Formats: sequence, C-alpha cells, structure tokens
Amino acid sequence: MAGTGLDVWEIIATWKESVESFQTLRQNYPWLSEAQLRSALGYYEIYPSEINARLKHEERWTLKRIRRELPFSQPRND
Repeated sequence: MAGTGLDVWEIIATWKESVESFQTLRQNYPWLSEAQLRSALGYYEIYPSEINARLKHEERWTLKRIRRELPFSQPRND
C-alpha cells in the first residue's frame, strides 16, 4: 500500500482475522481511507495465490524461530 508502510498481505491478514468484515477492517485501520482498504481487497481478489502464499510464510514465524534468526530483536540483559 503505497505511502502507508503496510503491505497488502498485512491488511488481508487483519481482514481474515476479523471474519472478513469490512467494518472491522476500517476500525483496525482508521488512518486508511475506504478507497485504500478496498484497493487492498481488490488486489487480493486478483492475486489470491500470491497473498495466500505470503500469509502462509508469515505463519511460520514462531517465537523460537524469531529468537534464532533475529537475535538482535531480543532485549539485552545489561
């Protein structure tokens, strides 16, 4: 989503978690316009396999994997 700092997959993940409710999606992203949110949903409608693949990839992030692959994201014990 140009200029928002969000990727379409992030918006779609929220939409799916909200049982595909557009109203709930609007509540979760009040700073985005209706046109921006509908654009994300439209992109998903055209490219579902691309977005679903990314969603599946994101599901694989576990706390153990984050600690292993992103050790710099852990607080230091100074």
